This record gives sequence, structure tokens and C-alpha cells, in this order.
Amino acid sequence: IRMAAAKQAKASLAQYKDAAKLIRSAITVLTKFYGQKAKAQAAADASAKDKSGFKANGKGNGVIGILEVVEANYKKLEEDLSLTEKTEAKTFNDLINESQVREAVFLKDLEYKNRARVKLEGDLIRAGNDLKSYQKELEAVVSYLEQLKSTCTVKGDSYDERQTRRDKELTSLREALKFLNGDGI
Repeated sequence: IRMAAAKQAKASLAQYKDAAKLIRSAITVLTKFYGQKAKAQAAADASAKDKSGFKANGKGNGVIGILEVVEANYKKLEEDLSLTEKTEAKTFNDLINESQVREAVFLKDLEYKNRARVKLEGDLIRAGNDLKSYQKELEAVVSYLEQLKSTCTVKGDSYDERQTRRDKELTSLREALKFLNGDGI
């Protein structure tokens, strides 16, 4: 879009310059023409004035004056368009530069984030492998602990078994006591 606008502005500037040159040429030609006519008229009528009170060379001044205003307008248009084009080109270049800087920042950010992602993926894989290894170690330790429990733990009798045994002992001790006391003979 900017290139099309710049191309059109360049074409318009060329048209304004050409128009200003053409008008300047027309002013030069008319000035020469009315200047020669005025000299010839002045020679013929040294002190003659027309009915309106103007000298003969004043007839071309109106046309030349209009052309000079038109020429000034074209030059003003050319300056304004040139200034506008420079401003728009600077704005466009600033926007392009800012966009390029943003793009470079985003690309670097993306690069750093990709590096961080790869590092985190590697850390995740290592952590997963470590977890599997630790789980195997834990299973081995638990298995070994179960083996140790069976060999190291003294298995005691249950309460009922101990109570029954105690009751038998008490009964036998009572019988022994009766026997010793002479009651059991």
C-alpha cells in the first residue's frame, strides 16, 4: 500500500513540477510579448492613455498576475505534497523498523522458550526415568523387608492360646498344691 502511495505521490510531484515549469514558460512568453507590444505602443503613443486611464502595457498584467498565482499554487502544492510524502515515508519506515524490532524480539523470545521447553522435556524424561528406578528400588526394599520380617519377628501365641495355657498351668499347680497339702492322696 505504501509503495503505491509513494508511486502516486511521485507522479503527482512530477505533474506539479511540469505544470509549474509550463506556467513559468507561459509567463516568460507573455511577459516578452506584452513587453515588446508595450514598447511599440509606448513609442507610438508616448503619452497616450486609453479611455479607462490605463497604459497599453497594463492589459497583459492581469493575465500574467493570474498565471503567477497559479504558479505559486502549484509550487505550494508541490511543497505540501513533498512534505507529506516525506512525513508518510518516515512514519512508514519507523513502523517497519519497529515491526522488525518486535519480530526480532519475538523470534528471540521464541528461541529462548523453545530452549527452555527442550530443557524441561529433558528434565521430565530424566525425572520419569528416576521415578521408575526409585520405584524398582522401593519394590526391592519392600520385598527384602518382608523377607526379614518373617525371619526376624518372633511370632507369639494369641491371647486365647496363652489364656488356655495359663489356665492349664493354674489347674496343674492347684492339683500339685492339693497333693502337697495331702488332700490328693
